[in-house]
Amino acid sequence: MKNQTSSAFQEKIMRRCFDLARLAGKNTKHNPQVGAVIVHNKKIIGEGYYEKYGGKHAEINALESVSDNDLKILTESEIYVSLEPCCIHGKTPPCTEALIASGIPRVIISTLDPNTAINGKGVQQLKKNGITVEHGILEKKGRHLIAKFKANNLEKRPYVILKFAQSKDGYIGQSDHPVAITDVFSKTLSHKWRSEVESILVGTNTATIDNPKLTNRLYSGSSPLRLTIDLQEKIPKTHELLSDDNMSWIFTQKKDYTTSGKNKIIRQVPNKELLIDQILQELYDADILSLIVEGGSKLLQSFIDAEKWDEARVFCAPKYLGSGTKAPILEFKYSERIKLIEDELFLGYRDA
Repeated sequence: MKNQTSSAFQEKIMRRCFDLARLAGKNTKHNPQVGAVIVHNKKIIGEGYYEKYGGKHAEINALESVSDNDLKILTESEIYVSLEPCCIHGKTPPCTEALIASGIPRVIISTLDPNTAINGKGVQQLKKNGITVEHGILEKKGRHLIAKFKANNLEKRPYVILKFAQSKDGYIGQSDHPVAITDVFSKTLSHKWRSEVESILVGTNTATIDNPKLTNRLYSGSSPLRLTIDLQEKIPKTHELLSDDNMSWIFTQKKDYTTSGKNKIIRQVPNKELLIDQILQELYDADILSLIVEGGSKLLQSFIDAEKWDEARVFCAPKYLGSGTKAPILEFKYSERIKLIEDELFLGYRDA
């Protein structure tokens, strides 16, 4: 089949694969988010994504979305997939077998599957059956899309997102009272992110000074499991995380720790030097596979220094505080810089 695509068109369709993949949100659990698009003469004739854990894979959903009238042109089409098609039997049959049976002559992939049972083997199987395969289209973005899958399956821990806002002069807040740094749009975006993860963590100072609810009340969807650190029982019992009826985990070294609200689980910390490892292990053991760390600066820096993070989302507001608590130090190059309404958003990945 004659190559019907330019690199610009390929990237456009692959971005559509990424957008489709993200629609699944946290429903894929520890499996990767994947999107697939079928194209004939630069026209999309089918598309799909991996919608939920245990469900049909993106390639199958894309094939099944093709209309009866278009089935006859599959042999002249190409399929774009954000991740290498699987070639092993799991909860579903191998996608490579379905692609071979469909008669599609060309498969275009963003990135190979890091799973050692698949890595490159899916490509080999397709080629062995006469299918032309191309991979590496927007590969870095494709790897970012499956970063959660890598953290969950290769490092056996939750995917960790560091999120904070800083002033123009590099302060994250004040040491004795709460400070609103970002605008309403940025706050709403932050709440959207909360709906996409399974847990959220703040330290003692943030819980004490800001008295946060840590719910995504500004956006639809379920709120994440709330976690806070209170090693020496300093957070007032009247504060939200300890007094309301929403679920909270509290990590402490006080054996007689008490709360005034319902649904509070006390987690004893035998060694505060291993606190981060303990938090991540207990979340992973509970099948809670994603975490946003929202502050404060000391807690965020601890995750940075321990290299136990995957993604950073940093708001920079056009205001000066003059003094206060300095923002944590992230010494790497952000991959994206996005202008919002008033604020700027910087996005980065540890493995970039």
